[in-house]
Amino acid sequence: MMPIYIKLLKTLAFVAAALYVLRFLITLLSKERSVYVPDPSRHFFMLFWALLCLMIAGPLVITYIAAPRMSPLEAALLLTVGVILAAFSLPVFALHIQYFFNDFQKLVEVDKKNESFKIYDVRNKLFYRKEDIVRATRVQCGSKKFFWSNYEYITFEIKNGSLITLTSLLMPLDKLTKFINTNRIYVEHKSICFI
Repeated sequence: MMPIYIKLLKTLAFVAAALYVLRFLITLLSKERSVYVPDPSRHFFMLFWALLCLMIAGPLVITYIAAPRMSPLEAALLLTVGVILAAFSLPVFALHIQYFFNDFQKLVEVDKKNESFKIYDVRNKLFYRKEDIVRATRVQCGSKKFFWSNYEYITFEIKNGSLITLTSLLMPLDKLTKFINTNRIYVEHKSICFI
């Protein structure tokens, strides 16, 4: 029974190391941009910890199912740790799917020289400038300790009364809020930032 645990630990260590190297390379090779669209590197960056949890939880649960000759203590430990790790990643995947559908076909162009930005909503064929924003409500996670703490969104109220929401899946929101007057930004905190 011990060789199974050793193989499992080696596999988990290899997967974790590969994910860390991939994340490091993506961070190292990504350059400062002026146009933001949903891209695979941002998806990977946001899903990193949840994917790592699932990569660890999956083999634990599979080992529990595939090795019926374990002692009850080993079986309970494998199942408990596997289910807890998988449960921590579920809110991240729910947020990610919701944010993906919100940001699908949106584009943000940042102009650092003029300290401005433009938001394009391709789906609805709409265009917004920074000057059109009356108010911004930024919703952040109350704690930075969870896997889903990086998921946040900002809702802009436009002069014509319409609302447009951008999420951290599209881009880091600090790149937009630094161009908005601070007395027009309202911050709210939630446990999990569902839109």
